[in-house]
Amino acid sequence: MGLGNKKIFVNIRRKGIAVALTGVLLLSGAVCASAAESGAGGVSGTPAGGKVQVYLKPDVQIIVKGTEARFRDVNGATVYPIIYNGSTYLPVRAISGLMQEDIEWDEYSKTVFMGKTFSNPNKIKRPAVTESALRATLAEAGESITKADPAMIPAYVRPNFLIMYDFEMQLFSDEQGNRVYPLVVNGSVYLPIRAVSQLMKETIDWDGLSKVITIGSAPTPEVEKSQATKALLAQFEKQVLLYDSATVKIQNLQKAAGYEDLVVIATEVSKDYALAAENTLAIRGMSVADFNETEQAAYESLAEFTQISEHYILVLENIAYMAAAEQDYSMLAETFLTFAMESQSRLDETRALMGVL
Repeated sequence: MGLGNKKIFVNIRRKGIAVALTGVLLLSGAVCASAAESGAGGVSGTPAGGKVQVYLKPDVQIIVKGTEARFRDVNGATVYPIIYNGSTYLPVRAISGLMQEDIEWDEYSKTVFMGKTFSNPNKIKRPAVTESALRATLAEAGESITKADPAMIPAYVRPNFLIMYDFEMQLFSDEQGNRVYPLVVNGSVYLPIRAVSQLMKETIDWDGLSKVITIGSAPTPEVEKSQATKALLAQFEKQVLLYDSATVKIQNLQKAAGYEDLVVIATEVSKDYALAAENTLAIRGMSVADFNETEQAAYESLAEFTQISEHYILVLENIAYMAAAEQDYSMLAETFLTFAMESQSRLDETRALMGVL
């Protein structure tokens, strides 16, 4: 799609966002140019089970049977949902608290035991333990906390970690049927939301516009949406998540501690670009014959936002690989600025149109 003839909608807020992002790139360019190890000839993909980056999402609200859940680690520190490869993950300890089940870690076998454990093999109810776990999971009445900002943070994929529930091994897959593995973030083990549904035997509903995950209760009754509207909303949610997570990675270029971090960032941005290209094809392949006027307008705006986002992420991918190769990428700043402003403008427009579907 040619952008030369497209009008760039710029207001003070959007310009501020784009200029700030470009400033991060310019500031980090000089740092990243000298951060890679001497003699490195290129960037290789992150090996299975290696270090990755995940998207910290403090703005996702978790409602469990009508009560908001705020997750904490074993030390009582607040932890948040994370997103990796398009899937939302929750901490295992919090899951065990929601289920009011024991949880135990065996270092030798790298196994998380839930329900029946070595120290409680007969699953004898121990209120002191389960109530403590529950208190560490659910928000206290009237409690308020200051949430962290969204950010890309390091994590580790752990294919060698086993998850046992009542001494039965649990295997998990994504929506496409691909095997997914536990992640470790700051010492806490995380599992995807689909795994939570499988373990709790509860339905899980996701509202992408309000960023609310509801576990164990039926969604609020509403007017049934058309299949076209559902498809548009689903594609929009997927694209916004991808756009947001890619944008956050820009900040990490400046924070990169060395070559390994730069390689991880470049690898993750490459994954983002592959997903962006898939989303563009998916939008182009949608049948619009039965769309009403409102759906058609939303579709056209979404198509433009998706296409511009793909270009935006492509530029970011080039920047990430240049940084890992110790190359100065400041010459891409103007191009990046253009796509940043245009994609933000299209995002605002598309969100408004999606809101009335």
